[in-house]
Amino acid sequence: MASKTKKPLNIAQRVEILLREGVDNPKKWAAVHGYEEPNQFTTMAYDWCAEWQKLRDHHLVETKFLFDVIRELCEQVNSLEEQRYGEDL
Repeated sequence: MASKTKKPLNIAQRVEILLREGVDNPKKWAAVHGYEEPNQFTTMAYDWCAEWQKLRDHHLVETKFLFDVIRELCEQVNSLEEQRYGEDL
């Protein structure tokens, strides 16, 4: 029996979950999850430039995701306003 792989959610689906579950429950809707700080012992031997790059990359992915969510929320609000008031806004 072949195992089914779960298709990743798109931004619109994530926004629907966000609206249903609330902003304080990001584990339900966020695509980007927490950055783990290195512990003191691993960073002593670790290159700080590499660790800084890892943190920067995480923030860039997280920021892009959040802007995509905001963009989708704006599109949904605009769509609702068009439905409610017509296209003469």
